[in-house]
Amino acid sequence: MLSERAIGETAINLSLYGAVTRDSRFLCDSPMFHVIGIVSSVRTPLMWGGAVLVSEGFDPSRTLSRFADRDLGVTHYFGVPQMAARLRTAPGFDPAQLRGLTGFFTGGAPHAPDDVRRWTDDGVAVSNGFGMSECGTFSHTPLDPLLVAQHAGSVGKPTPRTQARIVDAAGAPVPPGTAGELQIRGANLFSGYWRQPEATAAAFTADGWFRTGDIARIDAGGYLWIVDRQKDMYISGGENVYPAEVEAAVAGLAGVAEAAVVGVADDRWGEVGHLALVAIPGAVIGRDAVMAHLGGRLARYKLPHHISVIDALPRNGAGKVMKAQLKALLAAPPV
Repeated sequence: MLSERAIGETAINLSLYGAVTRDSRFLCDSPMFHVIGIVSSVRTPLMWGGAVLVSEGFDPSRTLSRFADRDLGVTHYFGVPQMAARLRTAPGFDPAQLRGLTGFFTGGAPHAPDDVRRWTDDGVAVSNGFGMSECGTFSHTPLDPLLVAQHAGSVGKPTPRTQARIVDAAGAPVPPGTAGELQIRGANLFSGYWRQPEATAAAFTADGWFRTGDIARIDAGGYLWIVDRQKDMYISGGENVYPAEVEAAVAGLAGVAEAAVVGVADDRWGEVGHLALVAIPGAVIGRDAVMAHLGGRLARYKLPHHISVIDALPRNGAGKVMKAQLKALLAAPPV
């Protein structure tokens, strides 16, 4: 349940990083049942007296043509990293089409550092951020190509209107650079889960901090780094493995369009990683090439034991990979 105050705070938070004014024009390709669509892309410009251009849906080539249309005058765009990736692979992609944007934001899923740097190399500062339905837009990297490149993979800094802390399993704050659960506090938080008082109570600490369920760390400069979802972590040979780290290491491997990792049962190690890859049309991906690429980037216990090339990753309407469905898909016998 989101109050008017909470929704307003999300609009303010994005405005603080996005340089939003009365002259801003947001192009909204995102679904309206998602915070990125109905709140970040709609409420933010309207709060300032700006404009929102609502599209029929996301089509990479059409979106690029709208960025280049000076009559439309698009200044801001917000999508998930998958949408950003599809823009880059669209026929006739030209990064110059995006250089006129004041803000190009991504969120809702991890954005691999190598992918972020490709954008900055093209002169486009992709501001990656963190948010949830429960807290709206919470943090973003500044709209500065140099800072974005220096902190590629980070979700930026929380705004001054919010608070963040990282705690260990006992709920005690940990030093900078140490991974733990991200907890947040502020007027941007939701009021509770609809008709679920037990779930609402469990989501908050006694002193009012919201338990996000995300594993994160905050560096000495105050930048926030999401390690992974707590529920997606698996334990291999007694060591914690975060799929997002493995997925980020795969980014940049020739021929790979998308990648996702899930933990699966193993008699020897307890759990091991199963890497699912989607190939770029026409590309052939071999196991040896994947392992050679990952070998210099990951510790041995983090390397996947199984690799499968599949047609597509199962995603929900907001573009997030549905890990439970992926695990079931990988476990199913070949047809």
